[in-house]
Amino acid sequence: MGKLITCITLLLFLISCSQKVEEPTFVHTVFFWMKDDLTEEEAKFFEEGMEKLGQTPSIHSYKWGKPAGTPRDVVDNSYTYAWIVEFANTEDHDAYQEDPIHVKFIEESSDLWTKVQVYDTILE
Repeated sequence: MGKLITCITLLLFLISCSQKVEEPTFVHTVFFWMKDDLTEEEAKFFEEGMEKLGQTPSIHSYKWGKPAGTPRDVVDNSYTYAWIVEFANTEDHDAYQEDPIHVKFIEESSDLWTKVQVYDTILE
């Protein structure tokens, strides 16, 4: 019985070790101001492009959205889309910048926006 408990404990320990995922420490936030005459088709193309961009291997997780419209003086609601990406580390972020999926997204979509602002954050 003691050997069985030891084996089960060891098995549970090994399973927990294999499931550990490095916590993200690098957050890349991009705000896009799209051109004023953006069509519904172009907006859909851009949104689909962000979904494809999310498949970049070095990305830990991603989300995108539109301004919440919160009416406070300190809130900027002037952008059209926000793209928020978490990376395990700075190296993964750097790999993302050169990844063909990211390069293709910029090539295919850059004519749809008028301004881009990026904020990169290292989490403590």
